[in-house]
Amino acid sequence: MVVLQEGKRRGPNFEPLVRSFGNARTCAVDGCTTQLSRYNPARCCYLHQGWDLEPVTRPRRRTTDTS
Repeated sequence: MVVLQEGKRRGPNFEPLVRSFGNARTCAVDGCTTQLSRYNPARCCYLHQGWDLEPVTRPRRRTTDTS
């Protein structure tokens, strides 16, 4: 894995580039000390992003009658 850096070129046989967003980043919410991965583009951690508050509805499974 090669980390993408500004202005750097890679040779023809190098691995694909991976975007990174900086080292030692923390969640943008005041008081949260969660460390974010350098490969995570989000500014907030999972809990403060609000993904857990979205309702998830799943379609009902259809049963087939074999009688």
